[in-house]
Formats: sequence, C-alpha cells, structure tokens
Amino acid sequence: MNNQSFSKIWILIILIILIAGGIFAWQYFGMPKEEVVEDETADWQTYRNEEYGFEMKYPEQYINSDFASGKTPEVIVLSGPSSKIVENCFYYPYPDYPQWGIKNKGKIKLNNIDFCLSEAADAGLGSVFPTYYYTTKHNDNYFVIKFETRRGGSCDAYYDSTKQSECEEFQKNIDEIVEKPIENIVSTFRFLE
Repeated sequence: MNNQSFSKIWILIILIILIAGGIFAWQYFGMPKEEVVEDETADWQTYRNEEYGFEMKYPEQYINSDFASGKTPEVIVLSGPSSKIVENCFYYPYPDYPQWGIKNKGKIKLNNIDFCLSEAADAGLGSVFPTYYYTTKHNDNYFVIKFETRRGGSCDAYYDSTKQSECEEFQKNIDEIVEKPIENIVSTFRFLE
C-alpha cells in the first residue's frame, strides 16, 4: 500500500469519527430534552356538571395538616342577577355580626378564567372557620366555588407542649398549607364548551 492511499484511509476514518462525534454531541447537547411533567391531579376525583357545563378536579384531602381541615369543595351556580354578587364577587353579609361578613380579597386568573376571591371567617372554641369563595361569570350565570376550612385560631392550646412549635410553623405557612392547595383545585375548573 502506498503512502497516498494510507493517508486517504486515515482522512476517511477521521472524517467518520468527526461526523459520528458531531451527531452524538448534537443529540446529547443540542436537542431539547423532553421534560416529564408529573400530573399532580392524576388521582384526583372529577366533578362534572353537564347542566351548567363545567368540571373541576379535587383531591380526597386537600389540606394536609394536624392544625387544619377542609370540606369537599362546593360549586354554587347563581343564575342571572343576584343580591349575593357585588362587583362580580360573592358577597353575603351577616347583618347581626358585621365582623363575619365576606371580604373581597381581589381578582385572580387561573386556567385562563378570571375569578374574584372573597373570604369570610367565623370563630368558635379556639378555632377559626374561614370560607373561601372563588367567583366567575359565564353565560349569565355566576359560578361560586366554595371552600369551608377549619384551623386553629392560635397556638395557645399547645403552650409548653411538643406541638407548639409545629403549630407556630403552621401559622407562619398558612398560605402554602391551606390557600395554595385551594388555588390548585380552582385552577382545574373549566367550562365544557
């Protein structure tokens, strides 16, 4: 074999290695990686209402804490104008107890749907019973998603016990423990059209 043929073979081998290496590098570094997004709602129950054309998912238990609990969400449909709707928010005053009246907490957009969030609170036996209302309007109907919860009003009952620091931690993180899971449920609400 002469020197020129030997050089051509080496050049061909080097080209094949460079091409294969380039393809490997492009596949490994250049191609976008598929993101695996876990569906946290996969094992949730679905409530579907064909009459009013909506559905919503919810877990069996949406508040995971020793210091709070929540009832299964309820959807209230109000057809047409209602005295319980003020500026597209659910509002139901308690005339005998104005401190328990529903307070408008502002607008929020979830799953491309505009909601008005309002909250009412009742108290008794060392607990607070906040109820959250997410209201939206669709086809002349108001849809109010209602969440009744219960949580300790203070940590006084746990004074000098092992649960006191846990209770205080819960009170600091109430948004993440109670309100964020509720928002996650509301984000699954959708109209069927």
